[in-house]
Amino acid sequence: MNAMLERDLFLIFYYRGKIPLLYQIGLEPVASAEIYNVTRKGNDAVLELGLDTVTTGVGYNMFEFHKTLTQPFLFTSPWIVARRMFSKEP
Repeated sequence: MNAMLERDLFLIFYYRGKIPLLYQIGLEPVASAEIYNVTRKGNDAVLELGLDTVTTGVGYNMFEFHKTLTQPFLFTSPWIVARRMFSKEP
């Protein structure tokens, strides 16, 4: 957090173990979950459009969630990655 109460929060969790159903068919992927939350508060911006003047506040609050399965393909490298992302701006 800073003086304007903006924040950058993230959490990453990895699981390297036997995932049911996948392990039974011979796969042992690395599962991960990532959560991000970022906020920004900007000063008001003044836009002059010909005879009109528009004042707008610039800021955002972003929440994002990723879940990933990573599986080695043909020995240890290269990797096959399946990723699902969810992003929301309230």
